[in-house]
Amino acid sequence: MAWTALIRDVEHYVRGILQQDFHWLIISASASLLLAGLMYLLFSKQKSTRSLSRFIKYCFPRQVYRHASSKLDLQFSISSLLLNGLLLTPWLVSSMAVANGVVDFLYLHMGAEQSLPNGDLWPSVCLTLSTVVAMDLGFYISHYLQHKLGFLWAFHKVHHSAVVLNPLTQFRQHPVDLLLDGTLIGIMTGMVIGVFAYAFMGVAEPLTVIGMNVFMFLFHLSGSLLRHSHIWVSWGIFNRILISPAQHQIHHSTALRHQDKNLGGMLAIWDALFGTLYLPRERETLSFGLKGGRPSSYTSIWQLYLEPVVEVTSGIYKRAHFLDLKHVTARAHRNNPGVRSISKNIGGQ
Repeated sequence: MAWTALIRDVEHYVRGILQQDFHWLIISASASLLLAGLMYLLFSKQKSTRSLSRFIKYCFPRQVYRHASSKLDLQFSISSLLLNGLLLTPWLVSSMAVANGVVDFLYLHMGAEQSLPNGDLWPSVCLTLSTVVAMDLGFYISHYLQHKLGFLWAFHKVHHSAVVLNPLTQFRQHPVDLLLDGTLIGIMTGMVIGVFAYAFMGVAEPLTVIGMNVFMFLFHLSGSLLRHSHIWVSWGIFNRILISPAQHQIHHSTALRHQDKNLGGMLAIWDALFGTLYLPRERETLSFGLKGGRPSSYTSIWQLYLEPVVEVTSGIYKRAHFLDLKHVTARAHRNNPGVRSISKNIGGQ
C-alpha cells in the first residue's frame, strides 16, 4: 500500500537522524559547498585575488577546524555512528505503530474508509508536505522542551557546548536528545500518515527524489550543513518562513538577545507562532558555547556522555535530600515544642 511506503520513508528519515544517513549527507555536503562558493564569489573582499586556495581557506579556516572543539566533534561523531543506532533505534516510537493506531481509531469511530476523490497529483503533494510539516513540528516541540526544562537542558547542553561550529557539530547530540527528537517526530508523522492512510487508501503516494521526501531533498539542497558553520547565509524576507543557516548560527550564540531563539528545524513558522523567532537585519558577530557554563566539563567524549547524567542525578539527589530534610524538620516541630521554640528564637535573631 502507498501509505506503508510513506511510513517506511519517514522511519528511514528518523533513523537517519540517529545513524547519519550518508545519502542526504552527500547531497547536503555537495549543495553546501556550492552555496559556500557562491557566498565566496559574492562577498569576498579581495575579488582581484580570488583563487582555489583562498576558497579552501574560506571554507575550512584553520582557527575553526584545528580547534579542540572541532576535533571533539569528529570524535563524538564517530562514537555516535557506532552507538546511537544500536542503542536508540529499538526504543523509538515507531511512526508505523502510531499510524496503525490512528487508522484503527478512525475505523472504530467512523467506519470503513471512504477514499476521498482523487485529483491527480494533489493528494500526493498534500501528503508529502504534511509529513514534512509534522516532522518539523515534532522537532520544534522536542527542541523547545530541551531549552525550557532543566533536566532536558542538561543533555541538550552537550550540543551547545561547541565553541566553534562546523558541519560535524550537528552530530554532537546526547543520545537522550536524539531519543526525544526521534520519538516526537515519530508520533507527529505517524498521526498525519494515519489520517492520510484512512482518507486516501491506495490513492496518495509520497513524492520522492532518489528515495527521499522531495521537500526534505530541497531542504538539503539549500545548504543545510552550513547551519553549523562560520559561513553566514541568510534568506532575507524568507527568514520568516524558512530557518536559514544564519538563523541557526544565531541560535547557538551566547548573546542574551539570542537566547532560546530560532528553535525550528526547517520552518520558521513555529518560532513565529510561539514567540521564539529572531530575524537578523544584517550579519552579526557571534560567540558560541555555553554562557555561564563550565567549558572544562565538556572537553572529552566521556564528559559529553556522562556530565549530563551526573548533573541530572545529583540534582535529583539534592532535591530529594532537601525534601526529606524539610519533612524531618516539620515532624520534629510537630512532636517537640522545644524545637519549635528554638527555631522561633533562632528565626527572631
